[in-house]
Amino acid sequence: MIQFVYGQDVAISTLVAKLVSGSEANSYGRCKTIGVVDNKGRFLGGVVLYHYDPDSGSIQMTAAGLNPSWLSRRTINRIGDFVFGECGCQILRVDVREDNTRVLEILAGIGFTFTRVTRLGGRKLDGVICTLTDDDWYASKLSHGRPIKEEAA
Repeated sequence: MIQFVYGQDVAISTLVAKLVSGSEANSYGRCKTIGVVDNKGRFLGGVVLYHYDPDSGSIQMTAAGLNPSWLSRRTINRIGDFVFGECGCQILRVDVREDNTRVLEILAGIGFTFTRVTRLGGRKLDGVICTLTDDDWYASKLSHGRPIKEEAA
């Protein structure tokens, strides 16, 4: 069974940066992370949430794992609950290299919308800006539905 780890933002964002780019250079700046570990505490994967803009309700995400089991339905739900419920965001953005078809398929299954951008990944590498709105998240089969807001007494 997987467990989530919080409060280890520097360590988790550095691990994710190394998995994504092969370098320990961590350019996420101020961020929040969700680590995923197995029942023995071994790191399986992590999510880095950064470029949070409360005024526009937007946040950007990068994620990576050592083992495909880290990205379970439970993990996807945790990400959605955090981004849309706890942070109150109205849009989540993920930038993906155009040749990363596995990740693009996963994001399509969640309900992300894609916009291809020339040279987003570099001079000779196009990319895709993937976005998910709170409306699309709550309408998806993966969501638990909109959180119920209790009215003040």
